[in-house]
Amino acid sequence: MYKAVVMFSDIADMKEFERFFFQEICPYFLSLPGIVRVDITSISPISTELAQDVQSVQLIFDVIYEDAHAMDRIIHSPAGQKVNMLATQLDAKMSIFYGQEKSLYPYDSIPE
Repeated sequence: MYKAVVMFSDIADMKEFERFFFQEICPYFLSLPGIVRVDITSISPISTELAQDVQSVQLIFDVIYEDAHAMDRIIHSPAGQKVNMLATQLDAKMSIFYGQEKSLYPYDSIPE
């Protein structure tokens, strides 16, 4: 599974952030061919000993793509650039990472 992991921190106004994201960005983004889904995780620290650069992370969005080709096509398309431009209007810090996900289940053997 190919995905982008988008972390938002230092969100100035969560209600306005959510309004803009769900009304302005999501409908457009989810209509793009090649997007499977967006998973949104609200996080809270469980340790006081977090690395400095992640202490203020509040939301993590996983954008799931059909495959590597779809991810690359969308990221470099005018539509993908429009989504990035819209995201920069959010009053928050944003970090984006791309990768391939592997999942392990209790009944799986651990890869060597």
